[in-house]
Amino acid sequence: MKEHHSTVSHTYHEALHQIDKREYHYFPRGTFLSYHPRIPKKLSAVKPYYTFAVKRSEELEKILYQRKHYCPCPNCLSGNFLQCFYIGFLGQWNAEEMVINYKTDNPAADIRREHAATIHPQLVEFQQTFRGSFFVAIYENEDLQRPTFAEISPFSKFHDVRVRCIVFPAYLHQPGENADFYCNHNHFSVPNNCCYKHPCNCPGLHTQLVEYSKILVICIHRSTAGNMVSTIACDTSLSSPHFKVFKFKKEYEAQQLTDYKNNRIRMHAPYKI
Repeated sequence: MKEHHSTVSHTYHEALHQIDKREYHYFPRGTFLSYHPRIPKKLSAVKPYYTFAVKRSEELEKILYQRKHYCPCPNCLSGNFLQCFYIGFLGQWNAEEMVINYKTDNPAADIRREHAATIHPQLVEFQQTFRGSFFVAIYENEDLQRPTFAEISPFSKFHDVRVRCIVFPAYLHQPGENADFYCNHNHFSVPNNCCYKHPCNCPGLHTQLVEYSKILVICIHRSTAGNMVSTIACDTSLSSPHFKVFKFKKEYEAQQLTDYKNNRIRMHAPYKI
């Protein structure tokens, strides 16, 4: 779009629509990216066989012509889309004014994209080779200082941008304690009623979708001998019949928290003092 917005452009592409802002992202057919940095919940499905054209204009606003079929007639090739020879067969072009806002470089978004592309195959490998489930430390939001923990299990489903897993609440030592602003707080509760069915209306703790870019640390240590060990352990002194409490093992706690903080600052948000 940046290259061709000032001349007639009429190509056969796939389109990705961002619903809330009515933004259009186009990719040559067959080259649609497996990962996209925008929030997945705000994206609709990819619409194949989608044709678009932009007509030359001296104003900032451009005209976007939309139709589901390509046409090689002289009028379409010259930019007179509304006078298409084959409207009766292919249908009318839909004309819509659009404002082109050029996007500036975003290094943090590039780092998140690269991180997601790296961590995705690692998660798949560990799911296939690690015995049972394992934990990951994820970034939840800017206001939450502590790491949040999720479980990658044999039931986890991997998608292009996100993985389905169970996200656990923080364990609070004292009633009313606020763990949200304590960056080293790494105790979390795993209730006995975790449910891996989706969708399901039972009262258990259910799975949710987590973006790969928000999975900052895989809580597994690979020894020099090649053995894989979980860096998370159960704290039996804090556990109860209804839930178990987990935390980092002492020998791994400092390094895992350092990795988490560095990745959070590098890709998402700094810590608030």
